[in-house]
Amino acid sequence: MVAEKYLPSYKITYSKIDGNPLKGITLYDIDFDKKYLAKTLSIRINPLKLSAGIFSISKLHFIDVDVESLERMIDTFSSKDENSSKSSEPLPLALELKDIKFTLLPFDRFGIGFEEISLGIESIEIDSEGGDIGRISQIAKSSIGGIYLIGSFKGGVVRWINCIFLV
Repeated sequence: MVAEKYLPSYKITYSKIDGNPLKGITLYDIDFDKKYLAKTLSIRINPLKLSAGIFSISKLHFIDVDVESLERMIDTFSSKDENSSKSSEPLPLALELKDIKFTLLPFDRFGIGFEEISLGIESIEIDSEGGDIGRISQIAKSSIGGIYLIGSFKGGVVRWINCIFLV
């Protein structure tokens, strides 16, 4: 399987993998460089849309992510990408992502304790003409308050449907 072949070379390990390429795959107890990264990563790809020129991910859930490990992993991959040449070529395929869920474990930053951070996105569609983001919902609760946002991004315009500040 692809995950078993390639993830260890990127210092990513997991305790268990379930599913199959057609119905979706879930990795459990994910570590990056021998440190906890996330509880689960679930992904489902829709291969039928490739024939229409669309790379489609119909589910992407990254649950209980550790911020410090995620930052280290991003830094590792970013430093490798800095040496690659940048191209202004249009995307060869349109990109479609649906059912996106991302949650972080509690963490402290700049003396503020973040107790709950979650992001849900109904859909993201990107092609050579631009992109749209369907319904977005974000919750952030910290030691100094919180915020609950619902909105979307269409045609270059952000539309906030609801914004609630929690004190």
